[in-house]
Amino acid sequence: MVQRGYPPWGCRFALLAARFLPPDSVCPGNGDRGTAWLLASLGQGIGGGNRTWGNPGAKGRAMKLIAAMDLLQGQVVRGVGGRRENYRPVVSRLASSAHPIIVAQAFQSLGIDDLYVADLDALAGCDPCIDIFHEIKELGCKLWLDAGAKDLESLRFLEPVKPCQLIAGYETWSDPRGLAPALAEFSHRLTFSLDLRNGQPMVRHAGWDCETPWEIVEKAASMGVRQFLVLDVARVGMGAGLGSLELCSRLKGQFPGIQVFAGGGVKSAQDLSLAQAAGVDGVVMASALHDLSIHPSDFSALG
Repeated sequence: MVQRGYPPWGCRFALLAARFLPPDSVCPGNGDRGTAWLLASLGQGIGGGNRTWGNPGAKGRAMKLIAAMDLLQGQVVRGVGGRRENYRPVVSRLASSAHPIIVAQAFQSLGIDDLYVADLDALAGCDPCIDIFHEIKELGCKLWLDAGAKDLESLRFLEPVKPCQLIAGYETWSDPRGLAPALAEFSHRLTFSLDLRNGQPMVRHAGWDCETPWEIVEKAASMGVRQFLVLDVARVGMGAGLGSLELCSRLKGQFPGIQVFAGGGVKSAQDLSLAQAAGVDGVVMASALHDLSIHPSDFSALG
């Protein structure tokens, strides 16, 4: 059983805060700089939460923040440009190791409980790492599981991890006709991921009979999908900004009532503001959190 807990006051959180704090900011009890400031800037004590960005009135509601974890051989790896053969265990300024539990707790220390977990071994055809999913979920996290689902049966295999959000990714979901029965069974718990590389579909599936990203999402919407994730893997870890906002905005305008999330390329708080202005419901990010290019002082804008 995984015990929910956090490192000592003098450990990760003071280190996280120290870069951004005035020199006279002192943590009670051990003299470490900045921990008290960090808690104040978060607006809540250490622990989980559902982080959102911005003023809910700006586009009708606030935008959800989702932290990403790419798992490979039981460790969290650093995604860079979608070149998975080059992924290595993450070296983070936020988390003290690449162990999934340590990384998940580090994200929780920022108030982020929504975790998008991509099982890269499962995406390559291996069995999903169900045990790790359970351990992360026991921390109180809401999981968004991308484990190489290709049909209804592979989604059912993940059902014991519930409650969780299940990802049907275009990369592995070769037949759009399978979306209707999956939606009938999992309803709002199913998210369709449009997997792109440099703005184009990662793969070509004959069953989809689609050439462009828009044709793919249009067909998915016609099958009843009401929740989309638009993810450009070539931008992951590159800090180049979200390249899919125009497509996301078009989706929101064409299909009222759907939810659209975006990922790949977030570097700064400005990227979050641009995403909210485009009407995006949530953003998936990892490198910006590990590198502290989005840090607690930015959270003053959180809703």
